[in-house]
Amino acid sequence: MKKIINYTAILLGIIAFNSCSSDKVSGSIDIESYIFKSALSSAENQVFVEVTGANNVEGTHNTVQVDFVGDDIQPFAIDGSNFITDLFSENILYIGAGENMNMTNVTSIGNVKEVIYQGISEEVYVPRLVEVPENLFTNGLFVDISKENGITIPWTQDSYNPFGKIFLVVINRGERFSNIEDNPFGVISEVITDDEESFTISPDALADFEIGDGLDIYIARGNEVQINDTAFVFYNINSFFGRIIN
Repeated sequence: MKKIINYTAILLGIIAFNSCSSDKVSGSIDIESYIFKSALSSAENQVFVEVTGANNVEGTHNTVQVDFVGDDIQPFAIDGSNFITDLFSENILYIGAGENMNMTNVTSIGNVKEVIYQGISEEVYVPRLVEVPENLFTNGLFVDISKENGITIPWTQDSYNPFGKIFLVVINRGERFSNIEDNPFGVISEVITDDEESFTISPDALADFEIGDGLDIYIARGNEVQINDTAFVFYNINSFFGRIIN
């Protein structure tokens, strides 16, 4: 099977990962060792559908990404779209606004999607985006996190979320933009029950973080289904920046 690396797909495959507290990391980071992995990762083929409608910083970015054995894509359809059969550039099909207008919009969230594959139809609920309150942001960009007091991040529960979990990952980049690809200075990763409706990053979790450090923060929901030999993973991620203060 061809290995395709999609940063956000790795960020939320879903389920089955080892929760980590803040750690100093030496050498290049193996993202997969810190972030969630699909419970269906043993399936012969994988289809990842990123359905984020919007987030706090980056705006709309939606994709269908496939990893089929031998790059031989088997036709599948999502929510009434045309059957997808062709190899895409890097096995990715962009489905954001203005892209692939012949396809039904499969990017809305908080809805049930129909997947059709090999003559089988399955319904999958795609959970809502985890909306982070705007009042946590400075100028709509950075969330300031106190090293001394930590921070509480609230959200509204998606009561229809079948997995019932929220996934939170904080990657410490040190001085902003100096370590975007490799060598983060620390990672926090947590799985939280959705109905808790908030999570506190404690000062203890920030022990290895320094005032002025820049952070990449991801908070997400997702769901998945397997049809025969293929896993279909739906997820949405709210990604935003943070920084350590006082």
